[in-house]
Amino acid sequence: MMLAVLAATFTVVLKEVGPHKVKVIKVLRTVLGVELKDAFSMLEEMPSVLLENATQEQAESLRTELEELGATVEIVQNQDE
Repeated sequence: MMLAVLAATFTVVLKEVGPHKVKVIKVLRTVLGVELKDAFSMLEEMPSVLLENATQEQAESLRTELEELGATVEIVQNQDE
């Protein structure tokens, strides 16, 4: 008998940029692979969804990097439909 395992997915939400906006932009560009203008637009309105349908490991990694720069980040587990 095979068991189907559904991996939970997560959404990473930036609540506050913190004191190091330029460094946060660099992390977004590196981790998410977005262009400079896209990274800037992610920071225009808070809260801002940075990453959707991420694994727990991806979500935690991004949160750790951003929180080290003083940003406030929330991880929300996506609901199964």
